[in-house]
Amino acid sequence: MKRVVITAGGSGGHLLPAQTVANELHREGIEVSFIGAGLGGNRFFDKRWSYEEICSASPSLRSCAHSLYRIGLGTVQAFSSLRKQKCDLMIGFGSYHTAPALAAAVLRKIPLVLYEANAVPGRVTRLFSGFSLWTGCFFQEASSWFRRSHLVAHPLRSSFYERPSRSQARAYFGLSFTRRVLLVIGGSQGSSFINQWVPQAVAQLHPQPAVIHLVGRHEDLRVVEETYAQISIPAVVRVFEPMMSFAFSAADMVICRAGASTIAEIEAYQLPAVYIPLLYAKDHHQKKNALAATKRGRATMLEEKEMNTESLVAMIHAVERIERDTLHIERENITSLILQTLNRD
Repeated sequence: MKRVVITAGGSGGHLLPAQTVANELHREGIEVSFIGAGLGGNRFFDKRWSYEEICSASPSLRSCAHSLYRIGLGTVQAFSSLRKQKCDLMIGFGSYHTAPALAAAVLRKIPLVLYEANAVPGRVTRLFSGFSLWTGCFFQEASSWFRRSHLVAHPLRSSFYERPSRSQARAYFGLSFTRRVLLVIGGSQGSSFINQWVPQAVAQLHPQPAVIHLVGRHEDLRVVEETYAQISIPAVVRVFEPMMSFAFSAADMVICRAGASTIAEIEAYQLPAVYIPLLYAKDHHQKKNALAATKRGRATMLEEKEMNTESLVAMIHAVERIERDTLHIERENITSLILQTLNRD
């Protein structure tokens, strides 16, 4: 039996597609395990997978020695783990949580495959791409960074292919069928900014929509609920929504950050969107993601520094006037490519 070790960690943008690929490989009879930093305490990681916890750290000039120590220790831990198990391939999904495992794989001469979800590749992916057999890219803009790449579809959870009808989705949220529905996704990073501004803008829309608002932070839940109640907007406010296929099926438009996974999901449902990139995202990758999305679909981008009630209302109206459909781009299936790579041996 072939064995694959997946290294992933950090945000859901890394871990969710990694686990989608793991499930698909498992169904094909491939033995799969995980290795990475912070897996045990990560709410996005399903602990039913076999996994190995290792050390890592984000490179920092202020604590360079400490970071190098933890990365080095993680590499030794990963090297020891990989020595104990037969591994035919390692797949890396980016973030500093994976750097020690990828370094150990290189030292042990284990073949590597990488996946890059963003328009601007992360530093870890750029660093190890020279050692990889190929890198799968969701955005065409990222492929120019690599000598060997494939344009691939973002690995979406299986629930996204089991779409409820619009009536079923709106009934799930208890929403009226006569109003249009605005889906607001605060996300796990920088959500308070969106949570603060969006309700004020919604109050200026005519006719007023119903809202599904996922605040991303428990601290913001009550405040956002009370804000919508004060302006008499029918709103379903939750911290997170496990049934995102219902949220997308119910919606007519989305306001959200510009993480690659979110963009892939919105484009799968061909929904118009206003993207508000996270201001301090590394290498401004969310801004690059949003710019790429506006070129190929019904989307607009509003930067944080330009954000106010009037500008957000204007962007909502602007995306409503965009008539083009999402541009269809031919992409390969990353799991199929991985299986082809394993079968070459």
